[in-house]
Amino acid sequence: MTLFVTIVIVIAYLSLVVELIFFPVPSVASTYQLAYQPLTSTKGSEMKGELVSVRSWSALKKIFLLIVPALLNVAVFLLPIGFLIFPLFLQKMFPIFESSTWVLGFGAALILLGRFLTFSSALRIRTENSQEGDDFHLHDDSIFRLSRNPILLGMYIMVLGLFLIFPSIIFGLGILFYMVYMHFKVLLEEDFLGHHFGKPYIDYKTKTRRYL
Repeated sequence: MTLFVTIVIVIAYLSLVVELIFFPVPSVASTYQLAYQPLTSTKGSEMKGELVSVRSWSALKKIFLLIVPALLNVAVFLLPIGFLIFPLFLQKMFPIFESSTWVLGFGAALILLGRFLTFSSALRIRTENSQEGDDFHLHDDSIFRLSRNPILLGMYIMVLGLFLIFPSIIFGLGILFYMVYMHFKVLLEEDFLGHHFGKPYIDYKTKTRRYL
């Protein structure tokens, strides 16, 4: 792996930490919201639809279907950092196929593109509203005209780039698991937004793709 690719990976993770600490975008379908928040209200809105169903799950079901998958996803995201810090140890546990120079470069480009898309989308949301209390509205302009979920799309692009750099079977399976889990949460958010905004959101769904 080249020094440039290593620097790109480090910058990507540092920017992710900055985003999560200083510019987090709250979600009604976050693991914390689903597992611990009451059913009464979220973001100033009464809970309806599938969110009520999921939040009504038993504690045991929440542990196995929400909390454990979330922890596994964290492990998936930490794996590339582990490959950088403990390459010999982790590559024995999770063998990596060799990538050509151009594949490494393309992977680094995808990481940068993904982080730019996610970070810029998060900044756009947080500069327009705090998403606290009733300060919560539909975003359907700018980058959100191209994708209803540009933040998550950017994350998908980033992990694809990481997979090209660290093409491990286990890592690939972990990425697929992450995408399935996040898609489940996206569907919950869409159900909430449909109840919350009504026709404006239905029209937005008709005009704009979920991802790309």
